[in-house]
Amino acid sequence: MKSVSLHARLRAFAILTSLRQRPRRLLVVINPVGGKKQASSIYKRKVMPLFRRAEVETRVVKKGNTKRSRKKKRRKNLV
Repeated sequence: MKSVSLHARLRAFAILTSLRQRPRRLLVVINPVGGKKQASSIYKRKVMPLFRRAEVETRVVKKGNTKRSRKKKRRKNLV
C-alpha cells in the first residue's frame, strides 16, 4: 500500500473544509482481524489525523468476524 502524499492529504483537507454540508460526526467501524491485521494502526496513523484536521468527531468501534470468534472460543474450551 502506498503512503498518502502530503499533496493528497492537503487536497482532501481542502475539499472537506470547503463543503457546507458535511458530516461533523462519524461512526468508524474497524475490523482488526481482517486482511493483514493492520486496520487499527492504519486508522491511527493515516485516517484519524485527517478527521482531526477536518474537525470531524469520530466514534471508533472494532468488530471482528463473530462466527470465527465463537468457534475459537469453543475450541479453546474443549482443549
